[in-house]
Amino acid sequence: GSCVLCSQRDESCGHLFFECPIAKDLLVFLLNRMDISENIGQNYMDLTFLSMALAGSSMRKIAARAAVNLVVYHIWRERNARIFRDEVKDLQRLKIEALQEMNMILRKITRMKITQRNVV
Repeated sequence: GSCVLCSQRDESCGHLFFECPIAKDLLVFLLNRMDISENIGQNYMDLTFLSMALAGSSMRKIAARAAVNLVVYHIWRERNARIFRDEVKDLQRLKIEALQEMNMILRKITRMKITQRNVV
């Protein structure tokens, strides 16, 4: 069926998480709010590229990976709410909720001791 978020294309994992304008907007919004401008361009489908671009142990890279995971979580949650509960949040609401959660994660990251285990 078609994407329940944008109704522009058929739903697939690649579209839902990396091509859908809602997912792209949410990811770019979070990265920009963290003052991260990784050049991920049109490579949203290429998880290898994204992983390599965000690899490393700097706090900024860890935060960027957390932002990507947070977007995937929020997009999946919103998709399921629309399909199974007929509940819809607009993009602005999704951004506010994701940003609140990202701020909480960033507070934890800044207190975190960097180890090999939590960097991978």
